[in-house]
Amino acid sequence: MVDLFRERKWDLVGRRWIWFLVTSIALAACVAALVLRWQRQGSPLNYGIDFTGGGIITMKVDPPVSHGTEIEVIEQVRSALERTGIRVQVQLASSVVGQPRDQIQIRTQLPKELSRGETETDVVARQAEITQETLAAQFGSIEVLGTDVVTPVVSRDLTRRALQALLLGCLAIVVWIFIRYDFGTSLVPKYALCAIFALFHDLLILTGAFAIVYWVVDSPFVAAFLTVLGYSVHDTIVIFDRIRENVKLRKRPTFAGIVNLSLLETLARSVNTVLTVEFVLIALYVFGGVTLRGFAGALIIGITSGAWSSIFIASQLLVSWKKREEKPRLAVAAAKAPRPAPQRPVRKQPPAREKPAEVPAETAAAVSQETPAGAPGQPAPSKAGKAGPRSSARRKKLRGKKRHRRF
Repeated sequence: MVDLFRERKWDLVGRRWIWFLVTSIALAACVAALVLRWQRQGSPLNYGIDFTGGGIITMKVDPPVSHGTEIEVIEQVRSALERTGIRVQVQLASSVVGQPRDQIQIRTQLPKELSRGETETDVVARQAEITQETLAAQFGSIEVLGTDVVTPVVSRDLTRRALQALLLGCLAIVVWIFIRYDFGTSLVPKYALCAIFALFHDLLILTGAFAIVYWVVDSPFVAAFLTVLGYSVHDTIVIFDRIRENVKLRKRPTFAGIVNLSLLETLARSVNTVLTVEFVLIALYVFGGVTLRGFAGALIIGITSGAWSSIFIASQLLVSWKKREEKPRLAVAAAKAPRPAPQRPVRKQPPAREKPAEVPAETAAAVSQETPAGAPGQPAPSKAGKAGPRSSARRKKLRGKKRHRRF
């Protein structure tokens, strides 16, 4: 595996407020999309008949639909039936694998209120007749192969089971992460709560994206969502495990530094895994046909969101939580620490001048008598001694000049 991030000195933890801001904007956009859809459409999501109830009408078309025209045919069938007041979901199928698609599967929604004495089966049969007449005028020979009914009781049971699967999955994740990382170290499941918030982020991003594009929410969506939860928590556990190892090894003096190092050490693994999965999902979305686009699109959005939440949400929340816990401890430790006594400033005194040593007169006279005049390296004789002939002549000359100046 190519590791492009281990030697980087990126401060991912120091910039966590930027990641929180980006996440907040994305969550706000998703919530706004859900609210607007609820106000305009009466429902935040485009629920399929798996959750609302309805009929499934299977028809055979002759000639079969040629390759490359599937999307155009589906749009024509949908628009033709919606003009009659029937809201449908259209899929193409083939009776023989590898052959052109010669079957059209139409899913219709049941009305909210049935006429007196009318059952759901009667409503679906009437919808099948209207559908056959409408499509025969446009596509030629149309044969109804069969009809099925998903009653509201069945749809409510599917909804209940889907919610139970989501709740049980999240609960199992919380319990496992608490036992794995928080048990025995803290009564508050910090790791587990941070992971659950990341999963909540993935849930809201995925549902908000489906509200924006208004794709159908059906049973494959629930399967895709459970897959996204498993992938997201797997990536989060890998990062948490590296954090725990580095905490034991004390590779950094602070917890924030340990988390930042752990993110850089696992970033290459996270990016490479996401890219390899995304390449397959994009190919499935483009070439897999209309029936798989909703499932593949949900996985693309969810896995991307799961990678983001594992790196930039769960770990960053853990750092913020730890720092909040450390603030009171640091304040108490600072209050209990002994304070040093205040020291008075010491004035600097100027350096004392050294006085020349006084030589006694008797010692100086003895030295002058012992030392001959004019000796090299010896002091000259004092003026108090006897003057030579030259000095007496100079004195007489100076006295004569002074007398001359007086006159």
